[in-house]
Amino acid sequence: MSEPHQDADFVLRRFRRQLRRAWWVVPLAGAACAVAGIVGLPRDYTSTVTLEAAAEEGVLSSAELVVPMPPLNVDVAAISSDRFENEVSDRIGSSVNATVLAAGNVVTITVESSSQQAVSEAVAAYVEGFTSSRRTSMDQELDKVAANLDFAQQENLKRIAEIDAELASVTDATGSLAQALLYDRSLAATENVKVSRQIDAVAAVREDPTAGVSVGDANDPKASGVTVSRIIPGVSLGIILAIGLLYLLAVLDHKVRSRADLAGLTGLDVLGVLPNRGADDLDQRVVALISAQAKGRGASAALLVPIDAAAQRSDALARLVSAAGDGLDLGLADNIGGDRSVLASDVPLVLVAAAGATTAEAVEHAASDLALAGRTVLGSLLVDVAPSDMRHAVGSDRRRSRLY
Repeated sequence: MSEPHQDADFVLRRFRRQLRRAWWVVPLAGAACAVAGIVGLPRDYTSTVTLEAAAEEGVLSSAELVVPMPPLNVDVAAISSDRFENEVSDRIGSSVNATVLAAGNVVTITVESSSQQAVSEAVAAYVEGFTSSRRTSMDQELDKVAANLDFAQQENLKRIAEIDAELASVTDATGSLAQALLYDRSLAATENVKVSRQIDAVAAVREDPTAGVSVGDANDPKASGVTVSRIIPGVSLGIILAIGLLYLLAVLDHKVRSRADLAGLTGLDVLGVLPNRGADDLDQRVVALISAQAKGRGASAALLVPIDAAAQRSDALARLVSAAGDGLDLGLADNIGGDRSVLASDVPLVLVAAAGATTAEAVEHAASDLALAGRTVLGSLLVDVAPSDMRHAVGSDRRRSRLY
């Protein structure tokens, strides 16, 4: 024999009834937890900064030198990694969530954290990280440019030295050869001046920490408003808690409270659901139904058997005995828990349980004992002990007076 709280059908039936009766608790709990989440959860702050990287024509166009700028994807990837985000979080002592987007040569960084100070520090860290990565990429390109310029300067100086040597060997300083050499030397010297200016420009860029990246002003950290991410967890938690509470109440409640409970536990037809007071027409119908069941088994008598003392106290049983006519000899036994002699009776029996008082375990034991004793059981009755109990115990069964 299983414990009543281990009977899945009994618990699920009770749980469904709890949901029907207190369904409003579920949305109410969801709404309450959503409000608590909106009010009680710490608010996040967000700030955005825009950076503009130098275009591909480079930062040295004023020096008549084009530096092919590296693509932004390497630098964007450097500050978009989880590793960099964790480093920033450790540095400022607060969790950070950042989004980095690149469009053309413009990079937008949006940082979210739990405090205004943390957001401001995180924005500064991300700007520093991007500019540092960008300068590293630029320095690699500038190294190549500087190497080419140094080579060009050495070649120019070598060419000037060669021209000077040839001029020294020319005897006619006004001749055509000397004039041609002087012209070539002028061109080489002009080119050398240009290369020297470009070398100086490259050196100046190396020393300028802001070259290649223009940093816009970060907007003031803004507190997050009411968002779906704050509402959904609260609603979900409230619904789960409410449903869990109703299920727990169903598990802990072992009392028989409805027609379905009694029928499911005994496997017998429920012949009636009777209030404690004042239901003469219903009493007559139940007596007629008991009489029909008894005659169907060739008997003219039946015995009401309360399962426990609570069922025995119901006034409905005495009314049924009084309502029985000459065609049915209806008796009332002591409850089966206190008087086991009923198991030896040859009279067909009707099991009686008290709504809201008789336990599921007692019903199961009584039905099992009668089955083992081979007794003829016509069906079962669910009776009230007090008027207030019936309203809560049998609910719609009482209002509709369903007998079968």
